[in-house]
Amino acid sequence: ADEVNSKYDELKELWVKIKESSSLRQQKLEESFKYHKFLVHYRDLGMEMERLENLFDQKKEPRDVAEAVVFLDEHDQYMVQMQCWHESFADLKENGSAIAGVHIEESQVKEKVEELEGLWTAVNKTWHFLHSQLLAHKQYQSWSRDYEVVTAWLSSKENIVSDSYIGNSLDEVETQLKKLEDFNQSLQAQENKIGALESSGKEMIEAEHFARYEIADRIKETAARIQRIQEKKKERQSTLKDAVQFHHFILESDELSGWVEEKQNVCLEQDYLDFINLQGKLQKHEIFENELNANHDRVEYLEDIGAKMIENQHYASDDIKSILDKISESWSSLLGTCQQKKQKLEEAYNEMLYNRGVTDLENWLAEIEVELSNEDYGTDLATVK
Repeated sequence: ADEVNSKYDELKELWVKIKESSSLRQQKLEESFKYHKFLVHYRDLGMEMERLENLFDQKKEPRDVAEAVVFLDEHDQYMVQMQCWHESFADLKENGSAIAGVHIEESQVKEKVEELEGLWTAVNKTWHFLHSQLLAHKQYQSWSRDYEVVTAWLSSKENIVSDSYIGNSLDEVETQLKKLEDFNQSLQAQENKIGALESSGKEMIEAEHFARYEIADRIKETAARIQRIQEKKKERQSTLKDAVQFHHFILESDELSGWVEEKQNVCLEQDYLDFINLQGKLQKHEIFENELNANHDRVEYLEDIGAKMIENQHYASDDIKSILDKISESWSSLLGTCQQKKQKLEEAYNEMLYNRGVTDLENWLAEIEVELSNEDYGTDLATVK
């Protein structure tokens, strides 16, 4: 019995040892499972982070606003992935902390957790940096798009102020002036867009945007271009107004020249050769002279206008001077012809009066002669008387 009991105790003790060994192995296996599971998660998460880091390195700059929007949407999706990884990383850190105190590879676990923390920090930092860069690119592309719109508009309208054609008639000049006025109104309507473009550009410059130097150059270039356009617009407007004045001057001078020519033809009429109603013709000529004197103001007005245009260095000063010379010459000729006509009328009238006196004298002498040739001497004192 003692021997049986001894064997039983031995078996019992062996069983306890086996259970302890089994429990210890179970614990080791579980720890090893957790460790290798940790390593798998570590490798997977690390590979995903490295993959994303490589994608970040391959990012291109957007070429326009639409592409910038697409890149930003893709970049936001990366953050969604990163947030999922962050949850996995939190679990990984928790599991790492759980096994770090009991596993033989405790230092490696801590090292790998720290490595992932560093990698996560780098990826997160890179994401935010690229996100800010994409926002800056989108802002720049949006600004550049507005800049190109303004530039294209200026290019399409700049020929209006650069046009050298004035017009060959008053209607054509007024048409050109209307086009310039329409351009001026449209330019004023664009001032809000141009002002907003300059304001947003200066904000980007103050914020030290990566394209601030290019933006500053474009703002300066646009301002200088608008200044040139304003100056050309002012010059062309002045030229067109001078052209309107010149064509009005031509119309008035043509009208006056036509009137002078008409009166000149009247003066050249040789109605003084016909002695009939010469007194009436003299009275009519006197009225004609009064009409010339009354219209002398028109000549002086035109001469004053032309002199002022020449004094102001009008672009057609030579033509204006030529017109004034012709008007002055034709007016002087008219006055001279008028004076000659008056003289001839007076001479004709005086000749008519002389002829009439001669005729009257001849008639009287004839009557006297008839009386003297009468042979009737009377028959008595009464008849003789």
